Amino acid sequence: MDYILFGMGFGASLMLLGWALRTFGPAWKYADVSSDDPSNRYVYKRFWNRFVQGLGGVLAIAGSAMVILTFLVMLLNPADETGELFALVVWISIVLIIFGWCWAYMRRYGTTGIWSREEGYGFRSQSPKVARAARVSPRASAPVVEHISESDPVFESPEPELGTSDDQLIEAIDEVPELEVEAAADSTDSDYDFGDSADTTVPSESGGRELALQRLRERQEQGSEE
Repeated sequence: MDYILFGMGFGASLMLLGWALRTFGPAWKYADVSSDDPSNRYVYKRFWNRFVQGLGGVLAIAGSAMVILTFLVMLLNPADETGELFALVVWISIVLIIFGWCWAYMRRYGTTGIWSREEGYGFRSQSPKVARAARVSPRASAPVVEHISESDPVFESPEPELGTSDDQLIEAIDEVPELEVEAAADSTDSDYDFGDSADTTVPSESGGRELALQRLRERQEQGSEE
């Protein structure tokens, strides 16, 4: 008879606890957070509601199962020792199922909204250095320029000193494009076969494309005249 009292009482308690979690659980945390909250607390509220309502449903189902199984065993009218053993097995199974559901939930969704670090319920608190680093927004990295060294003529442009005249300043600015053209011509020279051995030097890509096309047109005109 003891196993009947235990099974019915424990099952009814689980059903009542599950109903209470599903009904009153969402209001225990983040009750003052609305959907237009600019912070992340609304996301925490959604996760908390999902967890507490899901756990309440599992407890209610487990309690109902224990009540039904206890009632079926009571109809079979076994010996007290057999009934107590059956009640113990059912109780252990229900506890394992509840913990298994909690483990599966934590494995999939984590502890977001349940043990919130911002609310002070985390297993580990963030250090001040980590918290400051999280608040700092990332900056865009500068583009990396390859194949350019400080020894290139581009970096050797003269810098005008304070107190110079306007003519000296204009001359210093005019020297920079000439250095860039010379550096490009030195770095892009290569051999190109125009069809004869007259001149195989290709001008630089920065300013010699028109000259190369002009040479090709001249050779085509010479071939058509011959």
